[in-house]
Amino acid sequence: MLWENEIKFFPIKRRQLLAFRRLAAPHLKGRVADVGAGWGPYHREIPHCTIISLDFVPTPVIQVVGSALALPFQGKNFDGVILTETLEHVPQPDLALSEAARVLRPGGYLYLTAPQMCQLHYEPYDFFRYTRYGLTQLLTRHGLKILALEPVGGLFTFLFTRLGEKFVKLVINLMGLFPRPWRWKAAWVLGLPLQYLFYGLSGVLDRLAPKDVLGWAVLAQKGMANPEGKNSSS
Repeated sequence: MLWENEIKFFPIKRRQLLAFRRLAAPHLKGRVADVGAGWGPYHREIPHCTIISLDFVPTPVIQVVGSALALPFQGKNFDGVILTETLEHVPQPDLALSEAARVLRPGGYLYLTAPQMCQLHYEPYDFFRYTRYGLTQLLTRHGLKILALEPVGGLFTFLFTRLGEKFVKLVINLMGLFPRPWRWKAAWVLGLPLQYLFYGLSGVLDRLAPKDVLGWAVLAQKGMANPEGKNSSS
């Protein structure tokens, strides 16, 4: 059974999962830091990696409680960094990317997702939205070479995700007299077919508004050190 947020936000969560499988999973190996990990939605996709999870709010998967702005790790200590749906929640994104680059080994990979269009969430810790051009500027000035930068969802993915979320919440609220496990089971049974319909429709309709991007997925690589001790992004 899918976990709760995967049902509530199914269209965008499904697109984000497929983007991770396509862009990140083939490259990530060794030690990987998941910064702003939350509930670790991608950990099952990279079972071959040793994952160190960090967030400022503890959950069952979090191993280190800390800030993306001051990672409590030594430099050049990770083969990969995951920074998904986190950059919009830090007040100094430049510093967060500087820290991510610092802990990456030369040649290591950063996988990042960030929204361009999104409702307010996790207030008051919701600070920024990003275009592909803004992400390119941020990453390149920290020595991170972009290997792939792709849109994840669009206008109709956003609209259908919001509708699906409201439907799931409605089912749970209407069954308020029942124990929560029963309410959640009903929301799962009733909501999943509808969410698959929304997912399919949004994938077709998003093509009508290609500039209305919901979010971006980026795979970047830290430059290799050359004999002079400088970094090269080639």
